[in-house]
Amino acid sequence: MTKTEVMKTVETGRTIPAITPKAQTGAYWQSEGQAWREAFIVLPAGLVAQDLTDYPEEVFRLIQQSRPHALRRLDKVFCLAADGTWALEARVGFADMSRVVLVKPAVIQLPDPRDAGLYRDETYAVEPFPGGYALMNIRNGARVGNQVYANAAQAKSAALSQYATKVA
Repeated sequence: MTKTEVMKTVETGRTIPAITPKAQTGAYWQSEGQAWREAFIVLPAGLVAQDLTDYPEEVFRLIQQSRPHALRRLDKVFCLAADGTWALEARVGFADMSRVVLVKPAVIQLPDPRDAGLYRDETYAVEPFPGGYALMNIRNGARVGNQVYANAAQAKSAALSQYATKVA
């Protein structure tokens, strides 16, 4: 841990997690145009919206060190909280190898996915996932298979297909 990271930990009382340049748990490109690109970022657990503007060195350092994932000036950014309860939209005003400065960040409050009426039983739950919906095992919190379903009904059907239909 560097001296600045220690100072931020002492100042906030917690460590500031960094965004990773990986799809499904970090950042990936939604689209790449000729003038700017659009990034979709799933934020790590424990990160709050204020961290994106107050501690850009800690939050964006891994992204900016990865050349294909590094944000550039004027890129659009859509950040989704790990729990899916809020999102942040902004433009990149400045970017270098260690930090990103977001301009006009707008926080969007989303309904809690667990209150959205998605299928859930004692074994499986359908939960929002980047790109659609995933079937999750409630006991261990792991995703069932690698499939991401386009809508909640398809994911529910996959959950029901996990059970035997008749006794032999």
